[in-house]
Amino acid sequence: MSANHGDLLKKGLDLLLPIPGEGPTNKNMEQGFYNLIFYITLEYGSNAFAKVTGDMDP
Repeated sequence: MSANHGDLLKKGLDLLLPIPGEGPTNKNMEQGFYNLIFYITLEYGSNAFAKVTGDMDP
């Protein structure tokens, strides 16, 4: 990727992403949660899943 493409990508991301210090409030982080489920196909064709949950914003 040339320097111009990298600069253009950075400018685009800067428009989309929050600036430092612009994240969620402490109240929002305390009220947040996450719930992830991973479905896995193992080497010999059997299936498994893993569930990860938590309170508050990670």
